[in-house]
Amino acid sequence: MRRKNDILWKGILDDVFDDLLKFIFPEANRIFDFRKKFEFLDKELNELNPQPDKRPDTRHVDKPVKVSRLDGGDEWILVHIEIQGQRDDMFPLRMFRYFYRIFDRYQKPVTALAIFTGPETGNIPSSFGYSILGTHLEYQYNIFRIMDHTQDELEKSDNLFAVVVLAAKEALLAGKIPEDELVKHKIGVAKLLLGKRTKNRRKIKAIL
Repeated sequence: MRRKNDILWKGILDDVFDDLLKFIFPEANRIFDFRKKFEFLDKELNELNPQPDKRPDTRHVDKPVKVSRLDGGDEWILVHIEIQGQRDDMFPLRMFRYFYRIFDRYQKPVTALAIFTGPETGNIPSSFGYSILGTHLEYQYNIFRIMDHTQDELEKSDNLFAVVVLAAKEALLAGKIPEDELVKHKIGVAKLLLGKRTKNRRKIKAIL
C-alpha cells in the first residue's frame, strides 16, 4: 500500500506542482515565473543517489524540480520535494545528503520541502546538524504536515493542492471508520473538487 501511495503522490505532484508552490509559499507569484514550464529531474536524482540494494520496484517520492524565477538573482533554482509517510530517524540525514549532491551537481540554489503524509511523522525534525571541534553544520528545510491542516481550512481554500491534501487525509481514515462513512467522505471530496469548474479541468481529472 505504501508503494502505491508513493506512486500516486509522485504522479499528482507533476499535475499540481504550481498549486503546491502557491500553497506553501505565500509570495509564490512574486518569486516564480509560472509562464515557464517546470523541469522535473527525477532521473537525475536517481543518478545522484543510486541505491543498488533496493529492489527494482521500490519507489520513493524524491523529486527535484527546476523552477524559473521572477525576483532576480539566479535565473532558476531547484525545488527538492520529499514525501515521507512513516517515521524514519534517518530522514533528516537523507534530506541533507540529497541537498549537497544536488547543489554539487547543479551549482544552483536549492530549497527543500518535506511533505509528511502519515500520523507517525509528527516528530520528525525539520533540520539536520552536528557540531564538533569548531566545525558546525545546520541544514534546515521546509516541512508540511497534512495532519496539521483542518478539514474546514482545506475546504475553504481556492488552491487545488488543498484538495489533494484533503483527499490524502481522508485516505488515512480507511480501516478506522465504517466503510459507508468512508464512502461519504470520499464523495464529499469529489463534490468539492467538481465544484471548482473554473479551475483547470486537466488537473481536476488527474486529482479525481
